[in-house]
Amino acid sequence: MLRTIAYIIFLCTGIFAFTLIVLFFRDQSSFVTTRGTVSDESGAVIPTETTSRAQDVIARLDRAYKFRTSREKDIFWAFIFQFAVDSRVGGSVRMYKFEEEYSLVRKNMLLLWALYNFQDTTDFFGKTMYLNEKNSDGQFVRFITEINGTTFGFELVRDEYETLKGLLLQ
Repeated sequence: MLRTIAYIIFLCTGIFAFTLIVLFFRDQSSFVTTRGTVSDESGAVIPTETTSRAQDVIARLDRAYKFRTSREKDIFWAFIFQFAVDSRVGGSVRMYKFEEEYSLVRKNMLLLWALYNFQDTTDFFGKTMYLNEKNSDGQFVRFITEINGTTFGFELVRDEYETLKGLLLQ
């Protein structure tokens, strides 16, 4: 009888903890988007529109992979994240363009420690975090990087990595 009560308490505690995690990630979906502005002589604020390197990268990748919008809602096979993200797929490459800052995306992805080994680097694209599956043969490459203040995530077959890397570094 006492063992049964202990199991019930343990189960309820787990359900409660999972609920808190889900609610935490839903709360992360609120974000503030800022755009560039300048002021004229009278002090009026005028929005600016500039072509950033991130937009150039998207255009270059769209030409190479002919991306189409993905219907899948997961991010790196995890469905608990509620990020505002534009998910596209083309060939053997899946691209995520996040609305959030790199640091917030990185912090939340680290919660997937049970699935992935993480490796941070600044060698290629700037701030980059690789997510390598713990129990796999290494056929897929997953990484999150920041390009000119915009956070991108990529999931692709290892054979396609060098081609994508070349396009990102152009």
